[in-house]
Amino acid sequence: MQSQEASMKLSLKFVQRFLLFTAPLVTGSVFVALPGLAATHATSGSAVNLSNFSHNPVETSTFTDTNTLTITSIDSINSNSSALVPPAAAVTANADALATFPVNPSPALTEAFNVSLSAAQGDSQGESHSYLGLGQSFSQVVGYNFSIGANETFSFDVNAALGLQTSTEYVGETARAGGNISFLLFDTTGMTDPSKIDWNNPLEFITFSAQLDSSGQNYYTLGKSANLNFQPTNVAINASAGENQQSFFGSLQGTISRGFNKLTSLALVAFQGNQVSVSCKAP
Repeated sequence: MQSQEASMKLSLKFVQRFLLFTAPLVTGSVFVALPGLAATHATSGSAVNLSNFSHNPVETSTFTDTNTLTITSIDSINSNSSALVPPAAAVTANADALATFPVNPSPALTEAFNVSLSAAQGDSQGESHSYLGLGQSFSQVVGYNFSIGANETFSFDVNAALGLQTSTEYVGETARAGGNISFLLFDTTGMTDPSKIDWNNPLEFITFSAQLDSSGQNYYTLGKSANLNFQPTNVAINASAGENQQSFFGSLQGTISRGFNKLTSLALVAFQGNQVSVSCKAP
């Protein structure tokens, strides 16, 4: 009971942080100046909730991974020069991820939850400085051995959101943000060892991805396999671009389902990845 309560508190913490990030994207107030926020920044976040399952998995697993990298440099200065030393470039990067998949005896009450957040910001101080900031986050839940009877339909509800934002200040600075959310179904009938699953060959899939790049190479895609039924109750896309500033917010709500004419065992994988980078090359 204590572990469940701790998990719920942790989930709520990440939900609150994600909502604090996505709310400005929805309201269009992303680029209101905030104290201490560098003008060149990139943020990418995603949240996924799976619920109202028609069947329960026999086992579940979760996985998260985060990576950050920051590098700064300053042009060499003649030690005999009387000029003031300019301030060095500043860069930070952060990444967080969470994944939970507790199973309730009632499939309709079983829920899986994923959150992934990456952010980076940099400031070249307007001088001949260079920097690089990278943030990567990954979150995944897996449900094994969903047993679907002949002429039954496997289904679950999905509520997913993906938000990106970028901004640059000086010439030579770049900001990139990308993210993807995917749901994969695998036929595991007759398998007793999950390691034997061919993860590169899903039975069905649905993917949602987007990218913002200060160079203008922006896109978003939403696709699914032919036999997977997605009944959306809400699909919202909100993208905007201003001078040196861009934002994207997309949300998916609906039911994913797939019917089977014979006894079938399934594995469900839901994962998301978020990546950001900010950089500046000294002239």
